[in-house]
Amino acid sequence: MINGIRIANFKAFGSGIQRCPIKPITLLFGPNSAGKSSVIHSMALAHEVSCVDSNNLDVVGTRVGGRTIDLGGFRQYLHRGLIKERVLLGFDVEVSGSRLLVGTQVSVEVKFGLEGPLPQGDPRVIQIRILVRNETWKDMSADDEQFCVMSLRPGTGGFAIDRLNTDHPLYRLFVANAIQVVWETNPFRTPKDKEDKSDKFDWLPDEMLSDAGAVVDAMIPDWEVTVNGLLPERLGLADKKASSLRMTDLGPAKLFREPEGSTEGSEGYFGLVRKLNQISRPQPTTIEDLETFKGAVQAGLPVIVDQFIADVSESIVKSIKGFTYLGPIRYYPTRHASLQESDPDYAAGGGPFWRLLLENENVRRRVNAWLQQHQDPARYELRQRTYLPKEELMEELKGSLPDFLAQLDDDLRYYWSQGVSYRESLWDPDEEEPNPYEDDDDEEDYQPEPENQEMTDEKEVQYRDEESESFTAETIKRVEQRLKEKTRRELIVHDLDSHTDLSARDIGLGFSQLIPILVSAFARGQRLIAIEEPESQLHPALAADLGDVFIESALGDNRNRFILETHSEHLMLRLLKRIRQTSENKLPEGCPPVSPNDVAVLYIEPGESGSRVIEIPIAEDGEFETSWPKGFFDERLEEYTS
Repeated sequence: MINGIRIANFKAFGSGIQRCPIKPITLLFGPNSAGKSSVIHSMALAHEVSCVDSNNLDVVGTRVGGRTIDLGGFRQYLHRGLIKERVLLGFDVEVSGSRLLVGTQVSVEVKFGLEGPLPQGDPRVIQIRILVRNETWKDMSADDEQFCVMSLRPGTGGFAIDRLNTDHPLYRLFVANAIQVVWETNPFRTPKDKEDKSDKFDWLPDEMLSDAGAVVDAMIPDWEVTVNGLLPERLGLADKKASSLRMTDLGPAKLFREPEGSTEGSEGYFGLVRKLNQISRPQPTTIEDLETFKGAVQAGLPVIVDQFIADVSESIVKSIKGFTYLGPIRYYPTRHASLQESDPDYAAGGGPFWRLLLENENVRRRVNAWLQQHQDPARYELRQRTYLPKEELMEELKGSLPDFLAQLDDDLRYYWSQGVSYRESLWDPDEEEPNPYEDDDDEEDYQPEPENQEMTDEKEVQYRDEESESFTAETIKRVEQRLKEKTRRELIVHDLDSHTDLSARDIGLGFSQLIPILVSAFARGQRLIAIEEPESQLHPALAADLGDVFIESALGDNRNRFILETHSEHLMLRLLKRIRQTSENKLPEGCPPVSPNDVAVLYIEPGESGSRVIEIPIAEDGEFETSWPKGFFDERLEEYTS
């Protein structure tokens, strides 16, 4: 999941790259209009490009933000409208899914803007830079982190790699694995070789790395990069526009185009892997070994680089697509209103969470448990109620009842013409004829009427009976189905003390602002969730209690990450309290442990050249290691002493 965002020349942020670490819980503080929302809007922009229209960087409105996030287009969200500048968005991610990059931190910085000396047209991605670092690589400066740079080729619309840093520690790893992956595709390996899962070529000599650098420099011009939206997607070769190379489906045909009739002893692919199989670890290596290594690098390195690009991009895109946003003014349900997905503010206002609460009993149960613990003295419970609007019922009856009555009238006329009463037509001929005097003292005087000789054939009457019964059953079934389709469900708020059913409109605005936050925290997992002003309309005690909601959702089973744009001192103090209690082993039962590494407090400070991000570090005892910027959270002290 994304653990950092990099921003430059976007809205409040100027040309200097600002990095915002994204920890399990990240708090954004700062004065009004300082740029707190700009951090969240950068993710909304990335989400729009990744999920809605990958060809459009001139984004005005966003699906995830509705009318709350109106970017206004490229020239509007570009810092100060300086059209010769380029926006930079970057994403930090730990790629743990690749066997090559376990524990490695990768950053992808994307620059996009208008092309040419006289910028015009639509914005495009111009350059992509990939930086890689790992704690095991000692004495590595920030300048050394750059692994590769790729850029747009003017006139072609394609991307190519400008430079691969052969001095980077990752380069040695990639070269070794390029040789390894070719060796692993050797169909002539012994069973013992196939059982050996170790890296056979992790001991490469320095002269091999030096010679491979020249091979790599010669190969790079033939590499093409596919960019989708903001991010590089795949690596292809000049004569293969769409590369199908993957470490998961490697085979000889994917690496080489062998001449027909190649055998184990030829100098093509089979000759190469045969030679690799003969090289053993003890040095010195021969000149022939070095040539073999270079051939393997030429064959395997495109596969490794392609997999690297794919792994990194897939990790970032997964986080972007899971981005969820709740605006500062959340949905306030009207009485008996159904949720309308066509509303542009449906997502940003929390509409999906109200619908989830309506439809999912488990989510309702969890939200209700929290409400009953924290709503004091009032105690509420959310329930689902089904109902059929009177107008829907009347409309259905008007449509079905006339047909039913017409059929009944037709049946009565038919039976009358045949000399049979409708009541008699309903009797089952296999049953004994009912005795109308069975409860009468004169039962002995009852005698069945003689059979009517002029009655139509009994089978015809029985057929008519079955037809009438079938019509009645079908009518009832049709009416029931239509009424079921028109039955509505609504959420009601049940007062557990007065046993009264209420609407969310009956108990204040704060309740409706709270519910989407609870549902997003309890019902979502592995998501990056941004919320503006979570404390809006809430009592300070409830705002503090939200801190525990975020802790449980971020550090418990759900593993969400939260970006919270807030002014709430109470929310922050609850998080600091839990950090202190963790260090003192005094956490309340059920509360996950919280360390300073789990919480980031960022202060967005405006300046003449653009806003800057200041991270305020937290100590193990829950105290800040540095002072707050002057003028923030000083109001209470000033009010007391002035």
